[in-house]
Amino acid sequence: MAVQNFNPNLDFTAYSENREFECNEENFGTVRNGSGTGFTNTACDYAQVYYAAGRSERDPGTLKIQRGFLRFDLSDKAWSSSATINSAKLILTNCTYNAADIIVNKPSAFDTAAASVFNNISTTYYSSEYVLGAENWPEGIATITLNSTAATDLLTDSTYIYFCIMENDNDASGEAAFECESTNLITGWSSADAEEEESYPKLEITYTAAATDYDYNPSGMDSRNLSKVIDVATANIDKIIGL
Repeated sequence: MAVQNFNPNLDFTAYSENREFECNEENFGTVRNGSGTGFTNTACDYAQVYYAAGRSERDPGTLKIQRGFLRFDLSDKAWSSSATINSAKLILTNCTYNAADIIVNKPSAFDTAAASVFNNISTTYYSSEYVLGAENWPEGIATITLNSTAATDLLTDSTYIYFCIMENDNDASGEAAFECESTNLITGWSSADAEEEESYPKLEITYTAAATDYDYNPSGMDSRNLSKVIDVATANIDKIIGL
């Protein structure tokens, strides 16, 4: 088995917000399924459901839902579609707050940070619920195990794989579990804009290469694109002597 790590080449937070929010399920669904009202691209990304109850008819409540989006470039992956993905993990470094349990959604593709990406989510999830709290942030690190759906896409997606990190109990479920009581369920993790590179989000893939794959990559070249090494067809090479 071999391990290959990736950092995102695009990540940001998109959100949907209503500052004149009358709390009920229908209005919650309108905000949740909205086209997005803004985005941020800072050192921290977030998954959040925030509700502030209004104090009067003239002072309505506020509902804000945030989702973190990540895109990983797989063009340098060292495995082929015939390989076996033994495990896939999304590793996040906590930068602020850990009050929201999270889940990883499979969004549709995006090529830029934009408010409209907020609604790129699907009904497919790449993980189960990740329950947060001190015990699940050992040394400030969350390691989320991705499922077989993610593993299949890692084999078949030739260029990019996309993730959306959502608050689980209200946003992913589609129901306002906060029952119209003021709440702030938020979790933040370091983005690829953070100062310390070691805190960037990381996609860690453990794989077993297929018989036609090569674990060793001479001169930084993808061995799957090599037809010959010193005039010998690579299909006939079991070992490159001296390497």
